[in-house]
Amino acid sequence: METFETKEAEKSKLFLEVNFDYKYLSRTWVEKEEVGTWKKTTINDSNPGDGNISFFEVGKTIDFKDRYRIIIITYFDLQKVKDIDDFIEKLKIHYHLVEDDDEPGSFYVSKIYKCVKEEIIVSEDKTILLLTKIIEIK
Repeated sequence: METFETKEAEKSKLFLEVNFDYKYLSRTWVEKEEVGTWKKTTINDSNPGDGNISFFEVGKTIDFKDRYRIIIITYFDLQKVKDIDDFIEKLKIHYHLVEDDDEPGSFYVSKIYKCVKEEIIVSEDKTILLLTKIIEIK
């Protein structure tokens, strides 16, 4: 789990982008999960077959701070991947989370997170890979 430290939560919004090289045969969902519960709401998803998600507004920072986590789930269909271990080794996903007031000028906070192997689960028959990134907003 990652932690995103906000600077101007009362007047800012959160924006997110999910980007990676291998986007074919993949799908990405972005959910918000209420802290202390299992209640989740999908707030964005990619087009089928393309796991990338362009920058979008997640919501007001104050609404997320200490209340919701951002959960990003990416599904990969590995049936056409010949070397699963090599695929996992080379897989790089960038999660770009920004806190901004949507006015011209610099962002309050801009952070890029990367996927790590501990976030990956591969099905027993090695045909499906799920990667889950969890980001807490503080």
